[in-house]
Order: sequence, then structure tokens, then C-alpha cells
Amino acid sequence: MAKISNNIYSIDGLEILFPGHGVIPYLVEEGHNDLTLIDTCYIKELPKLESYLKSISYRMSDIKRIILTHAHADHVQAANEVKKRTYVSSSVGAKIYSHWIDSAYLAHDPPYHGPPNIRIYKELLDKYNLKIEDVIKKFGKLDVDPITVDEKLKDGDKIKSLKVIHTPGHTPGHISLYLEDQRTLFGADVLWNMSNSGGLGILPSYFTLDQVTAVVSVTRISQLYFDILLLGHQDNPILENAQNKVEMAAKDMIRKLKQTKE
Repeated sequence: MAKISNNIYSIDGLEILFPGHGVIPYLVEEGHNDLTLIDTCYIKELPKLESYLKSISYRMSDIKRIILTHAHADHVQAANEVKKRTYVSSSVGAKIYSHWIDSAYLAHDPPYHGPPNIRIYKELLDKYNLKIEDVIKKFGKLDVDPITVDEKLKDGDKIKSLKVIHTPGHTPGHISLYLEDQRTLFGADVLWNMSNSGGLGILPSYFTLDQVTAVVSVTRISQLYFDILLLGHQDNPILENAQNKVEMAAKDMIRKLKQTKE
């Protein structure tokens, strides 16, 4: 757990299938015992998330809303269980939010057939010399049970202090969340920031449905005003001058796309 600002925490150390990589959910304090959780994790990693909450004197029941940025398993698999653990006596529990497009995929109506899929998982696990049965033993199943979204979002909606920015490409209903007064952008998987891969970039095609649309989304967020960029997969958060770095990355991506077409 890392404190990013007075009311923002990153939940670090949650593993995904591939060694050396993880997923980072975020907590935003909206008031006393009033938390927004941005994304979840694999169910097997949930005890870590719960332990991190306790380390800052919160309980699962303090989570009032769960915003799912997109439908991929590493971000959403634990959502139903998190919601279940937020119930207290007659309390209705946390509400689950998602963009209206990905909310259909979360409900399996229709099923999502974009990347990644089992074939891609197997290919990537072979690359890491991992057996899929060992990964399943560690993380449980790789797919996601149907998730009912309580509130379906569209571009421009507000959830407490957070503004929804539709950033498709990685998935059709991928969203980023903009905390304008704190000049902070929660980008989820619109980009990743990995030093061993050259810094800011789009996740590769075996994770991203439409890379050209993803570049358009990066270009869009580069026009927002933000200093801090918090991503779902990163070596480190970008805590200053983030907009300029994203704008430079967007221009580089567009240049590469033009070269590809020539």
C-alpha cells in the first residue's frame, strides 16, 4: 500500500499470471468511512487487498463503490466477492460501476471474445516456462463469473469526485477516471509504464483489442490537465509532469502508425 496523496492509495503487490508483473487497484477516500475502489484483482489475491485496508484502519464495509475500468479478469475477477464482503447486516453493500459497453461483457451477455483468451494465455505461459495447471492452482480459474453492474456509465458521468473518460481500444468499454481538482488521472490499461519496455506504451495486441483506437484514446487523454498518472500496470506512478509525458507518447505512437501505412 502506498499513499499517493491525502486521499489516494495504490494497492501494490497484487500478482497476476506472469512473473514480475502485477495489477494495481486504487482507493479514493471520498469522506469518513467512504471509499471508492478502482478495480479489483484475482480472487486468490483478495486477502492481500483486505490486509492492506486494515493497515490504514479501514474495513471492507467502508468500500461504498467499486468502479471496474474494463472487463479483463486481472481487474475484475474479485469484484463479486469484494461486494459480498462489503455487506453489513441490512446494508446493501457496495455498488459496482462500469461503462455500459463492458458491463454487457461482465454479465456475459454477450461473452467477451477479445484478447486475452485461453490460447493467448497458453502461449504466454509457455514463454515463461509455466504450466497452465500450476497457474490455475495458484490463482484459481482464469475466467470470470458473471458480474452484475449496478450503474452503467457513459463518457462524462461523475461518480462522486471522479469523472468518467471513455478510452476504448484496450477493450470497447475501457474507461479512465479523472480527478480534476487534484490533477490526477487513473488510466487503468489505456497505457502501461514499464521501464524494461521503453516506458509509456500501449499494451500489446495479445491484450489490446484495437491498437489504433487505443492510440486515439491516448491522444484524447493527453489533452486533459493532469500532473499525476496512475496506471493498472506500472513500475512506478508518474507523479509530476504526466500530461506532457503522455502527449509525447501519443505523438510518437501516431508517428509510428503513419510509418506503418507508408
